[in-house]
Amino acid sequence: MEFSVTAGGRDGWSLQNSDGTLRGMRSPFNPGGVDQLLSADATPLWQMAVNALFAVGEIDAATAALLGGLTPTNSDITRLLLDTNTNLVVPVDGAVLPDLPPIDEAYTETFELGWNGLLAGGRLSVTADVYYTKKNDFVSPLITETPLLFLNEADIVTYLTPIVGAPTAAALGAGAAMIPLGVVSSDQVGAQGADLIASYRNVAEDIDLWGADFTFQASLTNRRTLGGSYSHISEDYIPVAGFSPVALNAPKDKGSLSLTFRDALSGVNASGGVRFTSSFPAHSAEFRGTTCVTGGTGGLFEENCVDTYAIFDLNAEYEVPNMAATLQLSINNVFDTGYRSFPGVPKISRFAMVRVRYELF
Repeated sequence: MEFSVTAGGRDGWSLQNSDGTLRGMRSPFNPGGVDQLLSADATPLWQMAVNALFAVGEIDAATAALLGGLTPTNSDITRLLLDTNTNLVVPVDGAVLPDLPPIDEAYTETFELGWNGLLAGGRLSVTADVYYTKKNDFVSPLITETPLLFLNEADIVTYLTPIVGAPTAAALGAGAAMIPLGVVSSDQVGAQGADLIASYRNVAEDIDLWGADFTFQASLTNRRTLGGSYSHISEDYIPVAGFSPVALNAPKDKGSLSLTFRDALSGVNASGGVRFTSSFPAHSAEFRGTTCVTGGTGGLFEENCVDTYAIFDLNAEYEVPNMAATLQLSINNVFDTGYRSFPGVPKISRFAMVRVRYELF
C-alpha cells in the first residue's frame, strides 16, 4: 500500500489530546472514505486490518466476515507508531508527538566583504568575497510529521489463537502486522485523504555560516578566454537537538573552469568547461539523501547523499556566411558520467542539442 505525501501545516496543529491519546487517524482501507477522521484505537484499526487483508487477497469473504465481527481493545492489541524520518517503531501508549507550531518568519543577517578589479593591463578580471551569515528561526526543509499506524504481531497472534487456532493466527498476525493501516491525523490537519503530511519547522538554534566566492576571467589571446569560479560554505547540514539533521541542500564546495574560443572572421565560436560539485546531504519531504551524515539511521525513505561529480560540457556555434542564420551545438555531460543533482531524481546522462537560430531583423 502506498501513502502519498502532501505539504501542509502552516498554521500548526496537535496530533494528541491533553491526556496523550491520539486525536485520530485516516486510513486508505476505510470504506467510509479516506478523508474521514477515525478513532485511532485498536477496534477501528483492526477493522482496517481486516479490510486490508481482504483487499490484498490474504483472506476470503467468509474469513473477513468472521474477523470483522471482532472488537479487540487497546489492551488486547498494542498499537505501534512508525516515524518515517527515523524508521523507529514505538508503542502508541507513552509516545509523545510534538505539536507543530505555526511557522514564523525567518530572519537572516549577512556581513559581506568583497573586491573586484582588473589586473595585467585589464586582461584579467577578478572578483572575490567572503561573508558571514546568521539565520534566526531558520525554516527547515519539508519534514514528514505524521507517523504511520501498525498493530503488534505478537498481540494479534495471542488474541486470535483461541478463535482460529495457532497456525491460522500466526499467518494472520504476520500479514496484518506488515500493513500500515493508517496515518496519524487530527481535526486540525487539513488532509484530503490518508496522506503523510510534510511540513516545515523553525529551528530553535541560531545558525552561523561563513563562506567565500571567487571568480576570474583571463584573456589569454584576442581569441581565447579562460574563466573559472569557486565557492565554499562552512556547513552543508545543521545538527538539531531532538530532530534529524537539517540539510542545507547545497554542497560545501563547487567550482567551474572553462576555455572559450571566438573568431569573428570565420564565424566560429566554441567553449568547453568542467563543473565540479562536492558530495552533500539533501532533504526535502520524502526525498532524503542523508546517509553520509546519519550513518543510515535517517528513516524509512533515506537514500545516499548526493555524490561528488565533475561534468564536462561543450558548446559550439557557426555563423553561416551571407545568411542571418547560426548553427549551434551544445553537449552537456560529454563523457556520459551518470550523476544526480538531488535525491529521488534519476541519474542524468549525456544530453546533446542542435539548434538553428535565424534573425529576421
